[in-house]
Amino acid sequence: MAKKKKVARAVSAPVVSAPVTSPASPALKTYERNLGHLAFIAGVIVAIIAGISSSILEEHVVTLVLVVLGLVVGFMNITSEEYTGFLVAAIALMVAGVADVLSIPYVGEILNNILRNIAKFVAPAALVVALKAVKKLAEYQ
Repeated sequence: MAKKKKVARAVSAPVVSAPVTSPASPALKTYERNLGHLAFIAGVIVAIIAGISSSILEEHVVTLVLVVLGLVVGFMNITSEEYTGFLVAAIALMVAGVADVLSIPYVGEILNNILRNIAKFVAPAALVVALKAVKKLAEYQ
């Protein structure tokens, strides 16, 4: 009988690579959502604090901060499934922002300032979301 030759086989080691974070990766989406969520909380807090202490803070600086935070929320926090609900809520908040609450005794002026600031915060986010919704509707299906 002939002896069988032993053939040396190359053993391949498993390839381990670091996770690649692409723009569509879930990790990046989660980070963007968290950043958008924090921007939303910060915007509401800034709107309330600036409304309460409107005589101390510069209005143009507060407006700039609220607009930037609103843009961050619009770009990063609202998904396509949330467009309609967000836009309805944004319309309600902006309408409340122009309501006449000055006639409420003691807190009318403060409440008016807070509602105006919330409208300044929500308007840029609503603009971004509305443009994203129109783009989605215009896409070729």
